[in-house]
Amino acid sequence: MGVSSQFQFKLTPQVAQGLMAGYVDVEQFNHRFRTNWAMHHQNYGQSSSASEYAALKRLADAYPDSETGANTAISSAVEMTLTQVYIVHPEEQEVSSQEAGTTGF
Repeated sequence: MGVSSQFQFKLTPQVAQGLMAGYVDVEQFNHRFRTNWAMHHQNYGQSSSASEYAALKRLADAYPDSETGANTAISSAVEMTLTQVYIVHPEEQEVSSQEAGTTGF
């Protein structure tokens, strides 16, 4: 499966706001979601692994499997706000061993 994404942003001098959209592989999404999200969400009823996985498989709408014909990816979109930042490092100052309070070892 190829990865495809589309971006649509409104650009201003301060920010870029818009959408990132594309398809997410159902198996990869399920694996990453289950391994990266804290287990207590599943244990205390905030997430149902089996139900969510079944829904992902049922609603998948792209990249059909060549053998089964079942779709393997699902449409997705994320709203994004990007802000350009600059990291300014202070100038490094030369400090002698006497000023730093070291013994020179």
